[in-house]
This record gives sequence, C-alpha cells and structure tokens, in this order.
Amino acid sequence: MAEVIASSASESKTLASLTVHTDASVGVAAQGVDIVLIGANLISRTAAVSNKVGSLPAVLTAKYVAPGVKVVILSEKEKFLHFLPPCQKENNPQEVIQAWGELSSSLKESPHSQVNVKNVCFEWVSSDLIDHFITEDRDTDSKAIWEYAEEVGQKTDQYFANL
Repeated sequence: MAEVIASSASESKTLASLTVHTDASVGVAAQGVDIVLIGANLISRTAAVSNKVGSLPAVLTAKYVAPGVKVVILSEKEKFLHFLPPCQKENNPQEVIQAWGELSSSLKESPHSQVNVKNVCFEWVSSDLIDHFITEDRDTDSKAIWEYAEEVGQKTDQYFANL
C-alpha cells in the first residue's frame, strides 16, 4: 500500500511522508498520527472490517495514543459481503513453530502439558471504530455499505434463486 501511495503522490507532485512500522511497534508508531489507513479483505453488511491480524490492535492502540486519530478503510466495493461472514480462518501452526527450531523432547512428550499454537490470519475491526470508508466510487459510510450489500444480495437472489 505504501508503494502505491508514494507512486500516486509522485505522479501528482504531492508531498507525502510515509513511514512503515512493524506490528509490534504500533504504540510508538501511533504517536501524533492523524490517520490510520487500513485495507480490507472483507467488509460485512454491518460495516465491520476483516483484515490481517494486527489491524485491531493497531486501531485500538492508535485511538488510545492519539485520541483524535481517524481510522480510514480503503477497499474495493467487491469486498462488501451481502451474506454472513465466513468462519475464522487459521493458517498451519507449523508456520509459527518452524521459527522456533527444534522443540525440546520435554515439551513434545510431556503427559501433563500440551502446547497449542494458533496461527489466525484475519480479525474483525468493529464498525464503531471506523471513521471513513473509501472505495473506488467515493468516501462512504456504514449505511451506504449496508444498502449496497442489500442491493447485491437481492440481485444475487434474483439471478440464482431458481437454479
């Protein structure tokens, strides 16, 4: 996203200062910011946003550290869901475990303890934490998202109901 913003600023000869931080430094990164810009994998009909894990802590931390911050979601309208959101998706825990190297035999073989690793991919940011939505058409709000999702749902039902 930073590359696209920088490229667009360069083409329009607009001065833009972008800094990219790791997830773990969100508390430091949020100090003095005006906007938290987040993409969306999905947007529910209630305008909640599903995005990569780390999005919710980034929003919550920014709102705590910089109370005037605006949370802006940048997304295509095709990401608006007109049906119930899918179940929580998890990636293979091995993706996390492999970074640890060899697990000790006491950890692997202990009859008294079990270590479970969760590798969650996406999380939901509630619509009450979001200030603006920007789509390819315009700046929009949660009411417009709901209306669009309803319209798409009706068209979907119309086209596929009799199959």
